[in-house]
Amino acid sequence: MARYTNDQNAVIGIHESGTYAGSIIGSTFWIGQVQSHDITDNEGIIDQRYLGTASRNIAQFIQGPRDVNGTLVYNPSDMRLIFWSIGSTRSVSGTSSTFAVQEIENNVRQSPYTSGALNPPISFTIEDSKTTAGTGQNFIRRIRGVVPNVTTLKASQGDKIEVNLEYLGQTLEHASGANTTFIALTRTPYLWNHTSMTLAGSSVDTAKEVEFVIDNSREGPHYLNGSRDISIPLNGNRNYTFNLTLDWEGIYAERLYRNFYKGGSTFNMTLDMNADNSAGSQHTTFVLSGCIIDPTPGIPSPFEGISEATLTIKPTTVTGSEWNSFLSGGIYGPY
Repeated sequence: MARYTNDQNAVIGIHESGTYAGSIIGSTFWIGQVQSHDITDNEGIIDQRYLGTASRNIAQFIQGPRDVNGTLVYNPSDMRLIFWSIGSTRSVSGTSSTFAVQEIENNVRQSPYTSGALNPPISFTIEDSKTTAGTGQNFIRRIRGVVPNVTTLKASQGDKIEVNLEYLGQTLEHASGANTTFIALTRTPYLWNHTSMTLAGSSVDTAKEVEFVIDNSREGPHYLNGSRDISIPLNGNRNYTFNLTLDWEGIYAERLYRNFYKGGSTFNMTLDMNADNSAGSQHTTFVLSGCIIDPTPGIPSPFEGISEATLTIKPTTVTGSEWNSFLSGGIYGPY
């Protein structure tokens, strides 16, 4: 027998079957430079006790509701999964590598989810494989019906952009044969120095860290339908949070605190990530509209060093655009 080693681990995305609009390049897609993937595969075992066994021990183990969820951490070179977390992705007319995302509500059916109708959210399959020498000794798990639940896009000084994706899955299939063929991309991920932002029309030049959180509040119902697995997830209330840590200086202090926090005025802001090595090759812009600052900004007064502030910004709506030359001729589909 052979052991599973880290260099033979792989995590990829797979388009789910169905009839989709547009052109798709291949059935698999490269998620990004995955750093970790943790799967919680809960068989929901019920410990059953009842009268008459004349024992203090558990009398029976019963297979209960089955749930699959996980956390995927990766460094992105595209915004595919972040866009799917926001809503519906489309190719911009007249282009082959420009994409836009807009919010979608529950009255729109986005995809043929693995179990069928009921206006499902966007779903896809994740394959997590551990391969080794020998026939029938690979360890492969395919989580089908994956929907993003809480997605966090983080940028920190001197580091790669990081995405933390918490998801719900419908089913998990285990196999020991061959993993799905894929091509590992060497494209440079987005970096901190690709990132800039504006707040109420002014550039934010002293940001140290940002976290853009998209929370869909999704739940997986276990209906009385003959299955131990969840049915199509329910979309809860959508919440956006933008956490910003920056050096506190006069250009921000008076205006942000007096007008927007104390005065209650709303504002718009942009998060721009420009990694172009040629025009329109790798560039993303998010527009956050109707923003407020809530709760109270953290603005401590230290006895040494530079004063910094921590702001929690909440937008009402978010849209996004991306230019991605790698997908020329295809779409982010299948949606």
